[in-house]
Order: sequence, then structure tokens, then C-alpha cells
Amino acid sequence: MQENMVLVQKQNQTLINSYEQLAKDVKDIGDEQVEQQEALTLLKDRTREILDAVGTLPQTPPQGPSLGNEATPRAASGPSHIHSPTPVRPGSSVSAYKGNPFHWPPDSRRPAPLCGSAYTKPPKMKEPDHFDRARGRAAKQWWTRISIWAVFQRDNYESEQVMLLHILTLMKPGKAADWAQPIIEKIISRDPAAPSTMSALTDLFSTAFGDPDASRAAMRQLRVLTQTADANAYTTEFNNLAADLDWSDEATLKSQYKLGLLFQVRSQLIQHDPYPTTLAALQEAAIKIDGLYRELDQSNPRRKAQGPAKDKPKAQGQGEKKREGMSLEERKKLPNYVSEEEQKA
Repeated sequence: MQENMVLVQKQNQTLINSYEQLAKDVKDIGDEQVEQQEALTLLKDRTREILDAVGTLPQTPPQGPSLGNEATPRAASGPSHIHSPTPVRPGSSVSAYKGNPFHWPPDSRRPAPLCGSAYTKPPKMKEPDHFDRARGRAAKQWWTRISIWAVFQRDNYESEQVMLLHILTLMKPGKAADWAQPIIEKIISRDPAAPSTMSALTDLFSTAFGDPDASRAAMRQLRVLTQTADANAYTTEFNNLAADLDWSDEATLKSQYKLGLLFQVRSQLIQHDPYPTTLAALQEAAIKIDGLYRELDQSNPRRKAQGPAKDKPKAQGQGEKKREGMSLEERKKLPNYVSEEEQKA
């Protein structure tokens, strides 16, 4: 019995020791978990601090399209100046050229692009056909086209004078090429008197092919110009002639424009409220009134019932040809036949 009690005590002590060891192991595991959680939290805080520090550093801006060597900004040694294009003063609505009809701005160079995002490649434009020694308005229109082409193509040439050489080669053989030949020779030989800008070449071209009497001729044509078709065509022709005038009197042009309009358009313009005070407003009102009249005329039922006027002469002509082919006996049978004796009487 005593031996059994001793054995039971030993087993109990063994169980107690095992329980204590298990409790100690559980406590150690819990401590390790707490340490790992603390280490993970510390690691998260350090990572957040590093990311915040990186966000405050200066960053490289996004790269735009390449500007090339010539357009790369350079550091200036002197004071900086910002150049802006000179504003263009709006001119008359009907006259783009006053004085010299072949006008070219004094400075034809385009400003350099300010930055990569604002830079746009100039549009491609086909060069005008060769000049064929025309004078007056035709010469002026050709020079306007070549001037616009030169604005877009200026950067493709080493210098403006090289571009002038190319323009002078666009003269057809004959009087135009004969005029250009001595100018080409002066440029090639570096003659100081040779034109070096587009403005200088414009003056030479105007002297050679411009119409010195263009203003008086345009005024004579304006005085006899009348509306023979729609008001839009009349307005276009009027503005083209007015552009050749070397003066711009709004009141005189308005009065002359009204005189050439159709009567029904003029009569409706008088009732227009408010009455147009400028030539552009007067032309706009006349075109609208003329358009309404033409729409009403096309929708007129009587006009549709009558049919084309050109059909009547055609029918009469066919009747005369048919009557000429009849014999005398067949003619006597017609209800409206008149004998030669009755015609003489």
C-alpha cells in the first residue's frame, strides 16, 4: 500500500513538471509572437518614412518631343528678353492691300518655338505654279500665293536669300524669266544691290508686273457693276474690285454697292430694321434678302405650271418646219390658210 502511494506521488510530480514545462513553452511562444508583431510594425513605420522622404525629392519632368539642335534652349549670358509677335491691326473688310498691292510684312522670320509642347510642325504646302508674266490682278494673286508658301517654307532654307533664288526660278520662259535673270545673277555674285529679303523682292515684282492704274480701273468697273445673278456672286466681284482701290471710303462703297443691287433687294433693304451701318453688314443683309426672293420664286406655283420658257420656241420652230414641207393642196386644207391674193389685198 505504501509503495503504491509513493508511485502515485511520483506520477503526480511528473505530471506537475510536465504541466509547468508546457506553461513555460506556451509563454515563450507568446513572447516570440509579440516580438515578431512589434518588429513587423516597426518595419512598416520605417517603410512609410522612406516613401515619404522619396516623395519630397525633385523629380524629372516628362519628356516632350525632340526639338532638334537649333531649337534647344541655351543659357543666355546677358539679360533675358521675351519677344512676342507684333499684333496685326485688322484692315478693311474689302481692302487687304492699300498703296502697294504686293504687301509683305517687314520681318518675315517666324519666332522660334517657346517649348516642346507648343511647337507644331509647319503644314506641307504645294508650291504655286510657275508665273507666266501676267499683269495686274492675276500677278497680285500669284504673288499672294507665293508669299504664303514662303512663310511656311522659310525654315527649310539656309537663308532668306536662298529662298528668293528658288522663287525666282518659278518664272516661265519669256518676259517673266527675262525679268528674273539679272536679279538671280546679282544674288549669286553677292552684289550689294541684290535683294536679300522677301519685302525687297516684293517691291521689284510690284514694279515690274503691277498695274499702276489698278485703282482707277477698279473704280470705273465698280460704277458699271450690277447684279446679274445672285447677290453672293455680285458681292464677291464687288469686293475683288474694291480691294484694288488705293483708298477706303466706307460711305462711298456702301452707296455704290446698293446701286448695283436688284430693285427688289434695294426696296427690302430700306425696310430692314436695324438698318446696316457697315458695308459688311449691308452685304450680309442683301445676300439674305436675295436668297429669300429666289426661294419664293422657285416655289411659285405659276412658275411650275408654265414650265421652262425654252420649250415654246422649240415647239413653234417644229410647226414651221412641218408647214414648209406641205404641198399647196395640203396647205389649203388648214383652217388658217391665206391665199396669195388675200395676202396682197
